[in-house]
Order: sequence, then C-alpha cells, then structure tokens
Amino acid sequence: MTGVAWLMRRRGVLLRMAPRTIIRSLSRIAVAVAALMVAVSVIIGVGVMIGSFRQTVVLWLDDVLQADIFVSPPSLVSNTVETTLDPALLERLTSFPGIDGAATTRGVDVVASVGANNQIVPIRLVALSQDLSGPNRRYRSAVGDWQQTWQAVRAGGVLVNEPMANRLGLRVGDSLRIQTDRGERAFPIAGVTVDFDVRSVVFIDDAVYRQWYDDDRISAIALFVAPGVDVDAKVQELRAALAGEQELLVRSNRGTRENALVVFDRTFTITVALQLLATIVAFIGILSTLMSLQFERSREIGVLRATGMTRRQLWRLSLLETGLIGAVAGLLAMPTGYLLAVILIYIINLRSFGWTLEMLLDPAEFVRAFLVALLAALLAGVYPAWKIGAIPPAIAVRSE
Repeated sequence: MTGVAWLMRRRGVLLRMAPRTIIRSLSRIAVAVAALMVAVSVIIGVGVMIGSFRQTVVLWLDDVLQADIFVSPPSLVSNTVETTLDPALLERLTSFPGIDGAATTRGVDVVASVGANNQIVPIRLVALSQDLSGPNRRYRSAVGDWQQTWQAVRAGGVLVNEPMANRLGLRVGDSLRIQTDRGERAFPIAGVTVDFDVRSVVFIDDAVYRQWYDDDRISAIALFVAPGVDVDAKVQELRAALAGEQELLVRSNRGTRENALVVFDRTFTITVALQLLATIVAFIGILSTLMSLQFERSREIGVLRATGMTRRQLWRLSLLETGLIGAVAGLLAMPTGYLLAVILIYIINLRSFGWTLEMLLDPAEFVRAFLVALLAALLAGVYPAWKIGAIPPAIAVRSE
C-alpha cells in the first residue's frame, strides 16, 4: 500500500487517500485480506490440480485407446467388467467386412503375496493379447524400451500400475508371487506403467495367463477397422447385427474417450461447490470488516462530507479501498495457490492414490482467480458505502 500511495501521489486526492486509509486500518483489514487470499488460493490450487489431472488423463487415454471400436458386456461399475464374452464372439466380429484385426483383454480378481513377509494383497490381473499402446505406453520404470519391455512380458514377466508400485514399494526386477490355478507362481516385474486405477493392477500376456489359468473367457474386445472405413457406421452395423443375441456395449474410440472424460468431469463437480463456499466465506469476512471499519470512520467521513466531499466521491473512495483490498488478496493468492497446487499434485495425490500427475499451469486459472478476488471485494464494499453515504454529515460529525 505504501508503494501504491507513492505511485498515486500526483493522481488526485482520492487515489492518495485510499491506500493511506488501508495502511491506518491494517489491524482489521489484514485479517480480511488473508481470508480472501486463502479462499482464492484454494480456487487456484484446486483448479490447477484438476486441470493437470484432466490433461494427464487425456494424454493417458491417447496412449491406451489405440483401437477403433471397443466391445464389452454391460457393467454396473465404470472401471470393472464383471461378466464375460463368449470366445466365439471374437471370431464372428473379425469376420465382419471392414474389420482389420482384433485384440482381447481378460480381467480377473486374484491375490498375490508381496515382500519378504509375504503380505497378501488383492490384485486385478489383466491379460492382454497384445500391447495396443506400443511405443506410446508410458512407463515410470522398465527393463528397457517398449519393445524390450513387452518381450519380457511375453516371456513371463508382468507390468504393475504406478499406484500399486508406490503403495507396496515394488520396483522393476522384483518378483510378484501370484496365486494361479497351478499354485503360487513368481512373476518378475518388467515395468511400472502409468495407470489411473487406484486398485493394484497387474498386466500379463494373454498366452502366459492361459498357461497358468483354466479360463477361456474374454472380458473385452478391441477392433481395428480397415483404412477408409467409417468407424461410426461400423459401430451401428455391429450393434444392429448383434441386437437380440447378447447385450453388449459397442463403442467407438471417440465415444469411449468422451465417456471417460464425462465420468472424470462429473467426479470433480463437487469442487465447484468447494470453491464457491470458500469465496462466500471470504466475502462475508470482508463485508463484516468493511462494515465495522466504515462505522468506526463515521466521524472522519462526516468531516469529509462537511468540507465538500460528495456522495459520489465517497462511493469512489470506498470502492477504491475495497478494490485495492481485493487486488492485493488476488496477487498474494497467486504464489500461495501455486504452492497449494504443488502440494496437491506432488504430495497429496501421490500419497493418497499413488499416481504422478503432470502439472499444467493455465494462465487463465490465475487471471480468473484474481478477478474473483477483485469482484468479491468490490461487491462486499457496496453495502457499507451505501450505508455510510446515507448518514447525514451533521449526524456523522456528532457521532463518537
């Protein structure tokens, strides 16, 4: 405020008075500024975290959704397929004209023992007929490049997802002892892959899975269409051909991606209420502070009115003061919000869920938060300015 007062020293009486008034009333105003700063920093921190999370998920979907059409049985749980598909369906689907290839997945819930103390943990074992992501699959660590890593999986190794590795302290080269239909079997860990399933997920080659489990069922099928074939038209054709035979979900790559992002956005809708609640609390704090401050200054304002200050000038002075309060709170909230985002992304998310997000700093998030602070402060100053301006100068001068 001292710096603002120095900058405004030649720009009119009201512009010089506003920062000086704030300096004189710091004992009250500082608390309101801190409250608004905290609220706005929450908006910035949570906004940056959600934006970074969403962008990381989009990149992950780009990596893993490489097929054109996905076929699966319906499920009540968005990230788990509990029912299975008949293996004969795979042959029928690949016989459709325009289908250029297929890949399958099989997911089952089993148990594994980890560590020297043989800790028993439930895992989701996912058998892949081929690695659809190929060179696009991102690893936190691996035995080599993507080809060497997948060859190690085909040779009997497994991939574990990042949350499982972080939660259980697993590293590439460790062995994971999984209970199979042939008894407990040790599988070497060939890589730690990026994945956004909070459960412990282990990826295994389909041929290796069939070798150790008496299971010929399929959980989902990925189809590749020939070049030049309309994917959406092929989806409609498959739905029409399979209607009445078996209840199936047939989705295009785009539809699967959009559905995943809809679920993501729905998950974080509650954070809008959190941000709004924090802003409302800060708004009430500023309003009460300004109300008490304005009534404490009733005599001073009465003198100013008696010496020629108009009601319009009083409004300008009051809004200048509140605008400066909001601007300072918004500016202070930027580094605080950034620090909060770092904590949310690299500490809380990592410790709570086990995944690592890639921070995305969107300048619009900071500008939006600054405008929220400024607008909240200006709105909070309207009622006190109107209330004090309605007091006749003679009464204000006599007040104690």
